[in-house]
Amino acid sequence: MSSLPATNNTTFYCDKLTMDGKVRGSENNLKLTVRSCILVESTLDLSNKCYANVNSKIVADIKEQALINIVYRYQSIFSDDAVAGICSCSTDNCNGAINSVNVPGFFLVVSTFLVYFSKYL
Repeated sequence: MSSLPATNNTTFYCDKLTMDGKVRGSENNLKLTVRSCILVESTLDLSNKCYANVNSKIVADIKEQALINIVYRYQSIFSDDAVAGICSCSTDNCNGAINSVNVPGFFLVVSTFLVYFSKYL
């Protein structure tokens, strides 16, 4: 999940924030997905927490300050009626992010495939 080691006092969790709606002060629509991982005190359990609501009400629903802080970073970009959601999880790749270790291998396979089959295209 991270190159930083968790300790007896800390635990890693990953999260996925989604927001979909009008940009504040504009007529433009924006869809945003932010995936990240955070290190929190071991006493805080963020396993499989999910919240969804409109932008103006989601913070009132969330019970964990660490997740509220993540929503606050992006909340001001969107109008009050934009759809917002955040989920947290505790296993590798649980938030749908591509593992950076796998990316070079993926491109190697794809480029080899393209070179091999390019004579047939």
